[in-house]
Amino acid sequence: MDLTLNPREHAPITLHGGTDRPPRREPAMPTILVIDDHELFRMGLCIVLNDARSEPAALLEADCLRAGMALYAERGAGIDLVVLDLNLPDGKGLYALETFRRAHPAARIVALTETVDAAVAEEARALGAEAVLHKACGADAFRELAVAARRPLAAAQDGWPGAMPPVSDCVSAQLRLTPRQVKILDLVLQGHPNQEIGAVTGLKTGTVKNHISWLLVVFGVPSRSRLISLFR
Repeated sequence: MDLTLNPREHAPITLHGGTDRPPRREPAMPTILVIDDHELFRMGLCIVLNDARSEPAALLEADCLRAGMALYAERGAGIDLVVLDLNLPDGKGLYALETFRRAHPAARIVALTETVDAAVAEEARALGAEAVLHKACGADAFRELAVAARRPLAAAQDGWPGAMPPVSDCVSAQLRLTPRQVKILDLVLQGHPNQEIGAVTGLKTGTVKNHISWLLVVFGVPSRSRLISLFR
């Protein structure tokens, strides 16, 4: 699927006093390629990047790794940033990132993930991702994509405004979880029962249960199984 969205139009420039001064040139809008198989997520990201609080950007869409790579091969010179989901039907996990980077080593890539795994985030950076964003990070983090797309690669690697901390830190910042709650969440998502979580964290089983109950409230799910499925 390939769709280019036109950003909001700027008001025309009016010259005063009859001067021959040429109109001021607006900087070229960055182009961002979004590769994600969830149409609603792509639509939401398009809305966020083109609302009144965002830098204007032209967006291209692809719903699978193969389509995204083909689109980049066709228009790569005009694409400033690639937003790549790490859970595509034809590209699961870091395989998607490795495959894209192998075919297009010059591409600037931001990886998207639904899982809370700091190790995966670090591996993604090692493979060349400029940043790793959790899909629950919120609109403000995604608005920075258009700003980041304007910056050269060297500047992006040094204090890029869209760069996020490891995934667990991102979840902690957005959902106001404590480091201990983030650790418990990681262990729950790995499938550990309360007794094992207590042994790892040094907490009593009842305390672990209380923390998990709070996590269910934070994420708005009724059960442990629904919490786990939320991140898959």
